[in-house]
Amino acid sequence: YNNKFRKQIQTEPINKSDCLIMSEYIKSTANGLNIQLKHIDPALRYTRESKMDINLGDFFEGEEKEYYKHLFIKDEINLNIEIISSFVININKGRLVQILDNIINNSIYWINWKKSKDSNYKATLTIRIDKPFIYIYDNADGVSESVEQTLFDPFVTLKPKGTGRGLGLFIVSQLLDAIGCSITLLHKRNSNNKRYIFAIDFTNITLS
Repeated sequence: YNNKFRKQIQTEPINKSDCLIMSEYIKSTANGLNIQLKHIDPALRYTRESKMDINLGDFFEGEEKEYYKHLFIKDEINLNIEIISSFVININKGRLVQILDNIINNSIYWINWKKSKDSNYKATLTIRIDKPFIYIYDNADGVSESVEQTLFDPFVTLKPKGTGRGLGLFIVSQLLDAIGCSITLLHKRNSNNKRYIFAIDFTNITLS
């Protein structure tokens, strides 16, 4: 829209309606950027390792929900947040954001891959909070049996060359291991007979 507006003011006078539309466009864009900056700011500073108490229910129902909803609208993915039993963990916020982002971005990639193969597919990603676990899963095809035992090892990926390096889930496991926590791929299988649920165990840093 910005390019169209610039061309218009170079060739003809602009009216009040055009100005109002441009104002709303700028407001919407700025709001989107603010949501993203709130999300990534702690991740940029996470090496300081300052920790804080985070209620995971509040965390996902607050600004993080707005960030992910904004992200998922673009990819036409339904975000389903289930809070069975919320709990508080003591963690560096940037570390938590990086852990979640790596898992969710992996899901988004395979959801979009499935969408490219099936025009009738309706994507859903679920985040379920049930003390002391967070479960993250989607309704795409699931994890291939060829990698389900090595999924958290470095350089393990089924993405095309140049698309993925196979480090995202490895980084997640390392970040969690450093604070005495862990991630596993549950044995439960979906309708494709593939494992698909990631379970993050925060027992070691759970406060209440």
